[in-house]
Formats: sequence, structure tokens, C-alpha cells
Amino acid sequence: MENKGEINFYWDKIGNRLRNLDKTEVKNIIADYYTNKIKVKDIITKYHLNILSSQLIKEFPPIVVDKKCPYDNEKMIVNLHSRDGLGLSGEPYCPICGHQNSQYCRCENCLEEEKKYLENLRNKVRDTYLVPQEKVKIDNLTLRDKLFLATVLKTGLNEETTKIMGSKLAEGKLSPLAGMDKDVLSSLVSKNIILVDPESSLDAFVDENFPETYYIYKVNYLLNVTGENDNHDQLIGMLEYPKSEEFYLEPKLSLRFWKELALAECKEFLNYRMKAVGFSFNPGKKTNLVLNNLLKNFSIGQIW
Repeated sequence: MENKGEINFYWDKIGNRLRNLDKTEVKNIIADYYTNKIKVKDIITKYHLNILSSQLIKEFPPIVVDKKCPYDNEKMIVNLHSRDGLGLSGEPYCPICGHQNSQYCRCENCLEEEKKYLENLRNKVRDTYLVPQEKVKIDNLTLRDKLFLATVLKTGLNEETTKIMGSKLAEGKLSPLAGMDKDVLSSLVSKNIILVDPESSLDAFVDENFPETYYIYKVNYLLNVTGENDNHDQLIGMLEYPKSEEFYLEPKLSLRFWKELALAECKEFLNYRMKAVGFSFNPGKKTNLVLNNLLKNFSIGQIW
């Protein structure tokens, strides 16, 4: 340790084994260690210290540095390093609260500041999404709504049937194609059939345009549908397993649903096979025309 002028030691944190020595003697020990490069065992003998060689450095008082703690306005200190080290040992810290000028500081003051910051973010999310929305009546759901909602519930509903988990939606598959998955969720959200859960993880919301913009598979969703009575379990059962008779009564509409899904499944398989042989392929209008024409006469399995 080079002597660049008078060093200001923080004597309150000197080790117990050096505490009974006067300050001048402690300074001499430190000078012998850093400046004179005397061996540690010889220093221990010279000053009659009852200490292990490996413990001597830990007994030295920290150095006061020219930085102040933003919480206590106290000058910060830093521990001395071994003479084989490249610099002072660790980050400067406040002797009162332990604060370090680092984004990783976990002192009580920083933890309290972080808590307030996160509470502020949470309140912004709640102010945005904890807005009373009129529940959608089950009788007002279209067949397309019911099909989409049943898929989402089967894939993402938690065990308590209270929330639709974005993580489960990401792990599962709502449809053959990722683009269709987004369309399913966008459709249900836009109609207020499902709502963004205001208690979703803060990581689910994008920093820019916070909290209006979010990752669709990181937020959770709440069901916003009401039935004829207040029986939650009965409502979930009706929505997760809609009656097939409703679709039989609308054969043209149901056929259109099937064609959309069948086309998507064919495109999914085509993409899979192209990737398997090393081709990059993006199905467009021509591919849709070919597959739609094949679907008039062949099953999905035959087209595969």
C-alpha cells in the first residue's frame, strides 16, 4: 500500500486483537506489512501478537474514503486488502447502515427504496387493469368466442380455476401456428372476455409504455364471463366444455372453423418438413390456395 499522504483510518472497526494497542503502534504494523514488506510471522513476533498469520489483515481498521452515504451522510469506508491484492478489498460501504454505491446493494435503506419503487409500479398496473368491467354474459358469446375460450381454459387454467396462467399458455399450444395463438388471445382480450390480471408479475410489462404494453404469455388473465347463476364451478365447466350441439346447429360456421384449423395444421406440418431438410420457407398466398383446394377433397392426414 503506497503512502500518498496521511491515511484516515476508521478506528471504530479495528479488530479486537489490535484494539488494545495505541494508534501509532497499529500504524507501524500496517507500515511494516505494506511498505516495509516484512513477513507476517515476523510482524506477529515483533509486536507480540496473539493471532494467526492468515488473520492479521482482517484486524486492520478500514480506510475512510472521500464518498458519503446518501442515507446517513456519513463518510464511507473500505477494508484493506492483502498486499498481494490489486486494490482495496471490495466496495466502499457506510459504517452506519452498510450501504454500498452499487445497484446490487442490499442494505435496509436500499431494500426499502426498492420496496417503494415496486409498490409504485404495482399501483400503476392496478390503476390500469383494476378497472371494473361489465361481465360478458355467456349467452352473448359467439361460437367463435366459445371455441377460443374453451381452448384457453383447457390450456391455461390453474388448479384453483381462478386464473388463466400465461406461463401455461406458453408451454401449451392453443393452435397449430403461433400467429393464431396471438389472434386467439387478442380476440378474447379485445372483447373483455378475459382481462389482464393486475397482480401479474411486474416483469410481464414492458418498460416502454409501462404498463399498457405487456408480454402476452407472461401476464395472467382473469375470466370476465357470467352465467345464469353464481355457481363458479358450473360456469367453468360450461365454458371449458361447450356443448357440441351448438356447433351442429351452425354447420356452415363450424365448417369454416374446421377449414381454418385444417389449413393451419397443414402449414404447420409443411414448415416442420421443410425445416427437417434444411429449407427456410414462409407459406404465402400461393400455398394457401393449394392447401385450401386439397382440403376440398382430402383429409389432413392424406395431405400430409
